[in-house]
Amino acid sequence: MRRPAGKRAKPTAARHGAASRTGAAGLRGLAPELLVELYVTMRRIRRAEETIAALYPEIFKCVGCGTCTRSCPMDIDVMAYVSKAIQGDITSLAENSFDCVMCGLCSARCPAEEVQYNIAILGRRLYARHLVPKAQHVAKAVENIEKSLWDKSLKGLKKMSQDELKKVYKALEIEPDIADEFWVPKDKTYVQED
Repeated sequence: MRRPAGKRAKPTAARHGAASRTGAAGLRGLAPELLVELYVTMRRIRRAEETIAALYPEIFKCVGCGTCTRSCPMDIDVMAYVSKAIQGDITSLAENSFDCVMCGLCSARCPAEEVQYNIAILGRRLYARHLVPKAQHVAKAVENIEKSLWDKSLKGLKKMSQDELKKVYKALEIEPDIADEFWVPKDKTYVQED
């Protein structure tokens, strides 16, 4: 159905991006700690975008010829992830460039003299540093180390001879090939659980 002349289309979420989907009213309902986390995440994303632009200003000279994509032996759409880097979409940059083996063929043939593979590795590093949530199991392990929960086991292992250590190692239960993520060995002598 056509709109009558002079009538404007109503704004939609698709036209205005994700920010308009929640809108200010949607943010008002969030807990204060979530708002702080959202603000910090947005600042991190901004810093990541600025980092790429500062370190690789030649990225903006891309002419969109597609030579980089055609020369990639891994069949990666290099031009797409460079485009995402220009747009500041760090997540898409990291995901699209994940299979890059850094052979350098894309940059060797680039008329704009970009170093696409370095932009890719920087994007993946920025993604891991600023956007991926911290692994809770690692934080818990660090906390256990700080509480000295491993000291007794480590002291016992340090006192053993090399032959005794080999015997202990060989006696350890091997994780099955198909195990769920919560698998633990039956003998929990050297395992710290929650």
